[in-house]
Amino acid sequence: MEELKQKQIWILWKFVLKDGKENKVPMSAISGKFIGTTSKYASHWTTYEMAVSNKDKFNAKGVGFIVPKGYFSLISMTKI
Repeated sequence: MEELKQKQIWILWKFVLKDGKENKVPMSAISGKFIGTTSKYASHWTTYEMAVSNKDKFNAKGVGFIVPKGYFSLISMTKI
């Protein structure tokens, strides 16, 4: 995890209500603007430390990251 914290892959997110449902929307950890998650928006990605330090400044709900090349992510979801 420490290796990933130093990479410029970190973003913020917040919930936005759309069609009566909360959607998790990515935001820039640099400007606080809503962004996409493709490489087109890479200039808005930052280090973990900067994302965490700007979370409250931009009223974000959380910190997330873009999975870099050479890595993969597994998400396990269980309905209770």
